[in-house]
Amino acid sequence: MLNNQEKENLHNYVQSFHPFQYEGSDIPLRGMSVSILKKDGTWDLVKYFDYNVPYFSMSDLKFNYDETQYARTIDGYLRARITTKQTNSHGGSEYKSTFFVIDYLPQKVDLSFKYLKPVSSLASQSVSLGCSVRVYFSNTEGLDRIVIEQLRKGSRVPSKVEVKDFKKGYFDATITKTTTFTAVGYNGNGTSRSVPIIVSPILDDLSVKIKQDYNTIYIESDEQLSSEYNYTITPLLEYSSCEKMSGTVNDFIDISSLSGGMYILNIVDNNTGISKTFKFKK
Repeated sequence: MLNNQEKENLHNYVQSFHPFQYEGSDIPLRGMSVSILKKDGTWDLVKYFDYNVPYFSMSDLKFNYDETQYARTIDGYLRARITTKQTNSHGGSEYKSTFFVIDYLPQKVDLSFKYLKPVSSLASQSVSLGCSVRVYFSNTEGLDRIVIEQLRKGSRVPSKVEVKDFKKGYFDATITKTTTFTAVGYNGNGTSRSVPIIVSPILDDLSVKIKQDYNTIYIESDEQLSSEYNYTITPLLEYSSCEKMSGTVNDFIDISSLSGGMYILNIVDNNTGISKTFKFKK
């Protein structure tokens, strides 16, 4: 048997699905309720009139939950319902519901990410290690545009990039420092900001030792079984006339064919995608 509190909870739960909702504890003989569908299938009463009115405005509605809890159409509109209650000629209750959609503020974009293969970004006279990440976004229905804010550690102001084709569902970026990503969604009614995600780069995590002995570069691993690495050798100076090299290696690279100069070696573990760089002079 249910106790009184359990009975009240059950009644309130069942009532949340009823097409006619009202304020207070007494069931009205007539009235009009405006409700918004939530993701859990229940309805949020955002406005109640104890009489039928010909019209109302958005400013009359009181939303009782965070906008992320409301169900949306595939175009991003809120799902709404107006239900009127009247007494018919037989003295019984008569209900009439009208369903419609509301053009509302954009919903918050959900962000997630995964690491892509680490990369090496070379600039003239300097070397900057980087890590490629793919930032995924969902809940984009009804948006006209998305701008990604990237706040790098140590910076006061984020950089901003508009995602031209946000419907594909992701945005690729290369980070060199811990970066906070925030998505700002836009539609004709305003903007919304996502919950930020913080991504730290995977840099120089390849557990190998690299050393040069004149015309040979040795790659030494602590693992019993050696891995296979893809490597590229690039001149340190972007416009240098020095040669480039690339290939696959297990333990050493013969650099005797290179002319004198400064170079950057980048190796990538074929199994993990993690990279390591080494600067050397020939």
